[in-house]
Amino acid sequence: MRILSLLLLSAMFFSVTALPAHADEDVEKTTNIKKLFTLMQLDEREGQMLDLTISAIIAVNRQLKPEIPAAFWDESRKALSEEFRASLSEVDKSKMIIYAHHYTAEDVKQLVAFYSSPVGQKVLKESPLIAQESMAIGKAWGQDVGLRASVRLREMGKKKGYTL
Repeated sequence: MRILSLLLLSAMFFSVTALPAHADEDVEKTTNIKKLFTLMQLDEREGQMLDLTISAIIAVNRQLKPEIPAAFWDESRKALSEEFRASLSEVDKSKMIIYAHHYTAEDVKQLVAFYSSPVGQKVLKESPLIAQESMAIGKAWGQDVGLRASVRLREMGKKKGYTL
């Protein structure tokens, strides 16, 4: 029984003394993740995405309700922006947890080094343009393939006696 007690005390001692090193690593990792977010300009990118999302919401609702005056939609845009932006800190906390889960402390250090480099900054600068160009290609492709698929589906249905 005495040996079991000593083993338990030893295990507790070593687990408690190991905590500060792990906590320091977590603090460093968290600090580096925040630095990574700054380097990646996530706040700015989130703001741009919010503006696009809000514009899309307003555009859809304007089409659905053309009788509502433009002044209302302008006021709505401001209210939506305030609402979304007020909750960004909640999203930031969640993103921190996600990054901490998927990346080790060493991974984060390397990501910080990469995004601090000239090529990392170029990736950040060019990524939105690449995404925009890729989306245009994807849209054209989707329309083309969608049209062909629709024709093919109608032909298949017609052979079976269905009208699509």
